[in-house]
Amino acid sequence: MKMKQSYKKLWKMIFVSIDLQNTSGGFQSFSFLFDTGAGKSELSHKTATALGYSSKDGIRKATITTPAGKIEGYLLKIGSLKVFKKNISDFTFGVFDISNLTTENEDEIDGIIGMDIISQFKFIIDGPKQNIKCL
Repeated sequence: MKMKQSYKKLWKMIFVSIDLQNTSGGFQSFSFLFDTGAGKSELSHKTATALGYSSKDGIRKATITTPAGKIEGYLLKIGSLKVFKKNISDFTFGVFDISNLTTENEDEIDGIIGMDIISQFKFIIDGPKQNIKCL
């Protein structure tokens, strides 16, 4: 399935649109950082809350280590997500306080798409045209 998706480039970072299923079964759109250096995809606490989830819905506690130190959070299974026109069911995100990650406008990042999602696609990033082409 070939498709192109444009992306927003903020502060030399790539952001793509992702639709996540909320606790009511509907979908909400968010802007996630496209990060080939992240092994696991993550949601901010703010995004998890907007979807109707809390730590009580988590599978288990989790910790990530960053250059800034350890961050405590939890793992959360989302019923479905849509990214690059593909539906992915029963996906587990890490939920962490990533409010320290902001754009150049000081906007908080909704989440991070890591290699656990990215590796499911074959794509080309066209920087000058600001789009990602899935092959």
